[in-house]
Amino acid sequence: MSYSNYLLKSGEIGQARLEIKNISISYGKNIALENISFNVEEGQNIALIGPNGAGKSTLFKALVGLLPLDSGKILIHGLQVGHHTDCVAYVPQKEEIDWQFPITVFEVVMMGRYSKIKKFKNPQKKDKEAVYESLLQMGIRDLAFSKISELSGGQQQKVFIARAIAQEPHILLMDEPFTGVDMSTKETILAFLNNSKKSKITVIVATHDLNMAAKNFEDVLLLNKKMIAYGKPSDVFTQKNLSEAFGNQVMFLNDRAFIDECCPANRYEHKGVFGD
Repeated sequence: MSYSNYLLKSGEIGQARLEIKNISISYGKNIALENISFNVEEGQNIALIGPNGAGKSTLFKALVGLLPLDSGKILIHGLQVGHHTDCVAYVPQKEEIDWQFPITVFEVVMMGRYSKIKKFKNPQKKDKEAVYESLLQMGIRDLAFSKISELSGGQQQKVFIARAIAQEPHILLMDEPFTGVDMSTKETILAFLNNSKKSKITVIVATHDLNMAAKNFEDVLLLNKKMIAYGKPSDVFTQKNLSEAFGNQVMFLNDRAFIDECCPANRYEHKGVFGD
């Protein structure tokens, strides 16, 4: 029995909760995350904000058990990471994926069903139906048998979100899903995030778009190796907090924050953090 089915049968799924307790992670002598603590309730949508190198991807990889902790605990449904085979879905940054691998869209999305398919068994009708339903949600049903190498950046992003949906997760982690995609793809992703609340899926999305985070997420986690702030966007996006997170990369003009993470061409603006 999968972990999800166990929870459904036991009646505990309504108490879904992610608890991060004083976790620290380092790469050799370099500290990636230091003493991070926060809780996430069932169905909560959170934007994870921070500069490059803040530890956002590191946090995600720890949540799915890809990185060991130096200290602290991560609890999902009250159990430490490692006890869950299908509870958490992770959509990595597109740069981490080999898009030239000879595989179809359908095959990629079917990977989200592997934890639900018995060993040495072929996918069943319900697995194929779950794949097609996931593709429909992302608006790419007609691309099912296209090679992933043939897709646009936005279509590729939709494929990996569809794979996560097919997994039927309780918790969904998305690392920079809005980067390098068109407006139509952004709207599709945001529509899915809105619907995820109805399904009580807990979602954490790493993004650099402060304006989008403030408008579309109920809570924001501001991170730069340490947790700067966590709560409602209006409480988190203050001059003090943004300055602490982004340092000299943030400028303020007429109650607007300007973040420059690498060069003027990549500068973007957040309006409405301190008032419209």
